Amino acid sequence: MSYELMFWRQVAMMTLSSKSIYESLNENRIVDGLSDLLIDDMISDLTNLFPDAVRESYESRESIVWFSQNHEDSFRVTWSPQHLRVDCHRLPLNQVNEIVSIGAKFGCPLYDPQTGERFRFSSQ
Repeated sequence: MSYELMFWRQVAMMTLSSKSIYESLNENRIVDGLSDLLIDDMISDLTNLFPDAVRESYESRESIVWFSQNHEDSFRVTWSPQHLRVDCHRLPLNQVNEIVSIGAKFGCPLYDPQTGERFRFSSQ
């Protein structure tokens, strides 16, 4: 089963819906009110958590790809200055939660495009 995770950090009140922000970021457009992410640090945390992950080119963009030892579980990470997207394939829930925790560490709550829900931190 495939599952997409999207992360961004808002620095201002937004009039755009989370779905509109997601769609804009998915089209690699800059969104006013979002801050640039510490992408290198986020990628570093991901590759520390998944040491077999490799950097490669995908659709003329750089990405990080990881496969489990059985090659059934995997993910692909793509990004722009304002977002980080993770496409998971058969990834166990505990590993998905570890990725969500990395987003949270950098002030980026999860947006779940499958449900249209943007999760909030309890302090927001």
